[in-house]
Amino acid sequence: MYLPNRRSLPHLSLLPTLALLLLQPALGVAEDLPVVFSVRAESAWSGSHDTHIRIDSALDSSSARDTTVEELHPSLGASLGVEIPISPYFAPGVLVRGMAWSTKAAQDLELVRNLWLDVDLTLRARLPLLEDRIAFYLLIPVGVTINRFSEDVQGRFDADWYHGVGVNFSLLAGFAGQVTPALTLFIESGWTYRYFEHSSHGDVFGAPAGIALENAVNQLSLNLGVSFNLNP
Repeated sequence: MYLPNRRSLPHLSLLPTLALLLLQPALGVAEDLPVVFSVRAESAWSGSHDTHIRIDSALDSSSARDTTVEELHPSLGASLGVEIPISPYFAPGVLVRGMAWSTKAAQDLELVRNLWLDVDLTLRARLPLLEDRIAFYLLIPVGVTINRFSEDVQGRFDADWYHGVGVNFSLLAGFAGQVTPALTLFIESGWTYRYFEHSSHGDVFGAPAGIALENAVNQLSLNLGVSFNLNP
């Protein structure tokens, strides 16, 4: 195994300076690119929540499986996005969104809503019209979903659920209208899919067991938002 000696340490101290020199051209180009921030009020409707349940006994090798399908109550949330248009027609970006969600059965029991947190990469394809004063677009977010069951929902199980992790995908069509060169209002609708898994341990019919949940969610989306162009 190689260990750096004292003579090699001064060369290591030059690495930050060398990195800045290499990145300087890229940073100069980035300063000339427009940066667009967006804020959305998000909602999702007419959804279904499919849950595949697997219970593995801790006493022997036996296991049991079941599947439930529940109707979702409308979900509400908000999101923040950043995009860098690379042409009038395409803009990659990043989107972070949070959604409070619940099944209709849980809502009838007045249980506190659960929470989704999505961290996505996005690609927007635009069709600008009237000198870019209006535009039709297609937005595709793809990324990671983290789910947290509320304390009310967890309390109905004799188990502590860890945060669920999975993926999400959306396909959204929208219309944007320019108010000023720096300010745009937009509306978009489409379809969102989420898949996430949970695991836990607890007592099932008085016996210790491992419990796994595989969740698949489909919903129609309707969002309203405003975007700010920092370099109009």
